[in-house]
Amino acid sequence: MIRYDRIQELVNLCGKKKSFLSEAMGFSSRYLIDAKKQNTNIADEPLQILAKELKTTPEYLRGETDDPGIKGAPATEGEGLSAARQKLYDAIANLTDEQCTKLLGVVEWAKENK
Repeated sequence: MIRYDRIQELVNLCGKKKSFLSEAMGFSSRYLIDAKKQNTNIADEPLQILAKELKTTPEYLRGETDDPGIKGAPATEGEGLSAARQKLYDAIANLTDEQCTKLLGVVEWAKENK
């Protein structure tokens, strides 16, 4: 079964919109929102597309592994999570929504002050 909580975490981390991801999978823009509400399973091919867009694996999105990285591929920019991004992801994995909201302010500041 699909772990929609993991999809949401990765959506928040990568900043892509669910509507974009749904359309990339070949569905309507509301597909991921509706699928979560109905706890719908996602077929293999669209799930592979979603995993690629979120820089993870279908196994991670199905809850078959706790490793969000791409198996067998080096953690380089554009392929899975870089070491720094993985550390950041691990650091925020157990934060509350309130803590994540506060952290987003810091991230936005960092992006503006490169």
